[in-house]
Amino acid sequence: MSRYLVGQEPSLRVLTDAICDHISGLEGLAQDFKGQKKPLVVSVHGPPGVGKSYFHQLAAHVLYHGENADKVQSHCPGRQCPGYKVLFGMDYTTHDRDEQHAMLQKALLDQVSLHPQSFIVVEEYDKLDCHMRGFFRQILQGGKVGNQSLGDSVVLLESNLGFSTLHRMLEDVPSGQREDIEMDRVQRALKDMVFTVWQKQQCEGFSDSQKLLRNIDFFLPFYPLERKHVEKLFAMRLDLFGETALSHGAVLTYNPSLIDFLVNKVEFDGRYPIEGGKEANTVTTGYLSRPFRLFLQSLEDNKEEEDAADSHTSYTWVVQKNNMVDIVLNK
Repeated sequence: MSRYLVGQEPSLRVLTDAICDHISGLEGLAQDFKGQKKPLVVSVHGPPGVGKSYFHQLAAHVLYHGENADKVQSHCPGRQCPGYKVLFGMDYTTHDRDEQHAMLQKALLDQVSLHPQSFIVVEEYDKLDCHMRGFFRQILQGGKVGNQSLGDSVVLLESNLGFSTLHRMLEDVPSGQREDIEMDRVQRALKDMVFTVWQKQQCEGFSDSQKLLRNIDFFLPFYPLERKHVEKLFAMRLDLFGETALSHGAVLTYNPSLIDFLVNKVEFDGRYPIEGGKEANTVTTGYLSRPFRLFLQSLEDNKEEEDAADSHTSYTWVVQKNNMVDIVLNK
């Protein structure tokens, strides 16, 4: 997954190991104190745009396509990822509350009934109201939805809470490297933060909040991205353009100055991009997509001449004087 996600290697290692251990059924690792198999429950925290949602899309793709994941084109969620369920609707008005509660509970029951080995994502779970949090506490404690066991499932709780905590840890680590932040320390900080928020909401007593926390196996950080990560995102996109060009019989290269140009179009607050990696998509569309489509069209128009030459013609991305990007033939 590190081929597609940038900046989150510490948590990716823990997540992939935990999911692999759970689905492989390693003896004793997925049981509670009663000897019953429990679902793997992971809480991921971080600001928007740093890869939380992209992670569970990639994870679902791998889980349902295994070793062939890189070769299979599919959209998750969808029919090709049947056990993957993303639950939304955690933030709603009082007027809609009862209806939303019933819909969410039915959606979860239907999902586990049809797919006992589900990958369930609860987005923005920090916005659960007291009633729904009580519902999730009951099913995570009991490991069941109705009469359906959750023991073979993975539950991912996604939250935007924790940005200031993770930001402070990044600023305080002497090396400036997120890999040097102790995972045990950051997990404890996130767990304590969630407990404090829950206690302020007064949905349940002290002991019930602790019980819910104990049913969450990992609290993992998705750190704010930095300039080097945005640079890598653009390099990945340019490499994909290059692979597509090669499939059309052309070699397409770029100069590192192009990445500097693109990164400078992203808005930063100090060392951190304000919208995480989201602006990489916007900038790619604004500066690269159109010239690349025109480039592919020109290759198709000149296909007969290219075939006669029987060699890969070389092209380069360039930034023109008008601050626009184009693709030119190498001479």
